[in-house]
Amino acid sequence: MSDQTQDLTLDEIRALLAPILPRHAAFDGWRPEAVAMAAAEKNIDADVAALAFDNGAMGMIEAWFTSIDARMLEVLPPEKLAAMSSRKKISALIETRLALLAPDREALRRAFAAFRVQLRRALENAVKLSDAMKSRGYSLPGRTAYALFLWHRRDGLCLLFLLACSLPVLGASLSGGLSFSVYPSPHGAAPTPLMLLCAILYFALCTSPV
Repeated sequence: MSDQTQDLTLDEIRALLAPILPRHAAFDGWRPEAVAMAAAEKNIDADVAALAFDNGAMGMIEAWFTSIDARMLEVLPPEKLAAMSSRKKISALIETRLALLAPDREALRRAFAAFRVQLRRALENAVKLSDAMKSRGYSLPGRTAYALFLWHRRDGLCLLFLLACSLPVLGASLSGGLSFSVYPSPHGAAPTPLMLLCAILYFALCTSPV
């Protein structure tokens, strides 16, 4: 590794090697050997270059396409595209991209082959997942379900207890039977048996573990 390249970050190494990767991928495929050859051409340590492309063929192809995008911006800057009509923009973008990809047709063909492998794996996994979901009854009528928390008899009794305690307290509160104030002096509604019962029920609600 030369003095000019030893201080480069992995992102900078990836950007430096991406434009020349396809000429080596055309012979060695989108494999680590292509990265090693490109690194040798730029006097970069092969192990460091391998770290820059540690996500395999898809990472190498993505870096190449990113470099193509950058070169397209150089050929067709935004101000140049702004002066074109929509039809001319589309034609210019397509023609420029094809022209930039033309010297590396073999590498592009190998890239499509790598994409086909990934697509086939994705489709196979999708079929397996759909079969697994179908075998478990997903989207089928009458499918049963497992729940960790089941409704037991004691749950119903607890619900009845809460309703029996809260409804009288709520009714008494809305009717003003539980009103109480401390300013300017402590005073409230006149104590009645109903008020005492509501106070007991409210205490039961506060001390209830549910």
